[in-house]
Amino acid sequence: GETLAFYAATADGGVGAYVLTRGGSVTRLSWPDDALFAVGPLGPTVNALGDVAFRARLASGDDAVLVARGGHVACLARTGEHLSAFRGLPVVTDDGAVVVRADDGAGRGIVLVYREGRAPLPLAREGEGGVRSLGNFPSARGEGDVLVAATFDDGATSALHLGAGMAPSRVFEARLFTSVRGILHGGPSGHVVLGARADETLGVYVGGARVVGLGDTIFGERVTDLAANPVSSSGARLAIRLAFHTGVERIVWT
Repeated sequence: GETLAFYAATADGGVGAYVLTRGGSVTRLSWPDDALFAVGPLGPTVNALGDVAFRARLASGDDAVLVARGGHVACLARTGEHLSAFRGLPVVTDDGAVVVRADDGAGRGIVLVYREGRAPLPLAREGEGGVRSLGNFPSARGEGDVLVAATFDDGATSALHLGAGMAPSRVFEARLFTSVRGILHGGPSGHVVLGARADETLGVYVGGARVVGLGDTIFGERVTDLAANPVSSSGARLAIRLAFHTGVERIVWT
């Protein structure tokens, strides 16, 4: 939409969360009920309406997920009795939901949907439904269309399609990939998978085709590291962070 959200170092040596509008106004996000001791490091994310979801450490010592919309900042979730940690990005979707990967009070991974003023809705939990472990970075187009990497009790590595009111289902055939680190919505070309197939190094796959991976040579240099996360894909294009053996780093897009 018309909003850019970012984290930035502040003059006092801290880090703040900011919103910049196309008109040029800059607002530092804060939550008056409990001062923000630190923000990030992962996120922020923003939807087409300009809503911003971000992670922060509160002055109380709790970690929190907050959402800013319409000039108001609300705390959706914080660590305590029911949650012990947050993972990955809090993804705010165009339908106003915020999808969060957290650890519950027992340390088990869980994917939750939050809406201000409503109880959190769990979509998947480690140790239930044959799920051994969940990836840290869910991708979401709305509370009814969530993807997350998963490993299952039968040893298969795949991903789950989750949604409010629906049973979790595996996204692709078991054992298609030997490892799956992440999965993103990929538009008409198919899902974007950060993973590895048999006899191949970790790479990025779109619609089942390998785009780039560790050890590949592009721009005359060998890829030594790569990253893509739920805000790397717009549905039409994909941005990937690459590091090369020469020490150079690039952001490339398809």
